[in-house]
Amino acid sequence: MKQIKLSGSNIYAKPVLETDDAWKQGRCPSVGARTAFADGRRFVYCGFAPAGCNKGELVGDLAPEVALINPLTVATPVGSDTIVLNLSTYKILGKVASEITANSLVDCLLSISNGAGTGHQYVIQKNTAATGTVITITLQDAVVSALDTTTSDILISANKFNLVGALSGIQNLPIGVVVRDVAASSTKRYAWVQYAGVASVSGACAQGLAVVVSDVNSYAVANMEDGNIYEALGTCIQAGASHSLIELTNRLD
Repeated sequence: MKQIKLSGSNIYAKPVLETDDAWKQGRCPSVGARTAFADGRRFVYCGFAPAGCNKGELVGDLAPEVALINPLTVATPVGSDTIVLNLSTYKILGKVASEITANSLVDCLLSISNGAGTGHQYVIQKNTAATGTVITITLQDAVVSALDTTTSDILISANKFNLVGALSGIQNLPIGVVVRDVAASSTKRYAWVQYAGVASVSGACAQGLAVVVSDVNSYAVANMEDGNIYEALGTCIQAGASHSLIELTNRLD
């Protein structure tokens, strides 16, 4: 992953709105871009969901995919790059068929999760808007294992950095920690999220202990205890009453 060189003032600057000239003119980092500092801190550029979040909160992907069960309207033979889906009872990335616009799924990952073609993953090159409840997807590469209409289940996932927010349940592992307040807004905002190095994180922890997502407030961290089933996010290096300094484990690079 190519790193961007930035100063601390860039990292903690106010979020950019997608209506701002800087975003529209391409003068901002792309979603998923990374930057690193000599002290070990690492950051990734993310798009934020409408709900606001506060600095120090754990943020993660708020659009986890749900399997589409046998959605193909026609079989896809080996060598074809076209998949036709009927979304009459399904959503993609939280949107019903009528809300899916042309090419809104570009660069999303399409994975076969069950049945014919299981285990293969493809990148979406383009998609049509829905005709009724049917959309047509063109892949960057042709399928290498045939798909059918009776057994092939599909997962479609977007760039996980594209719609993040404070976690409100153990949905996905957090991407990292938001380093400044991001106000609620119906307009999408973009800002940096810290994913490695020393960070100030919401949660009162004990120095020297590994920390995990809190099962009380999932946007915060808590001490890892015996029998805990969650992955360790890092180690508390200095305890605080509401926020603690956590050496975040690098889980992205």
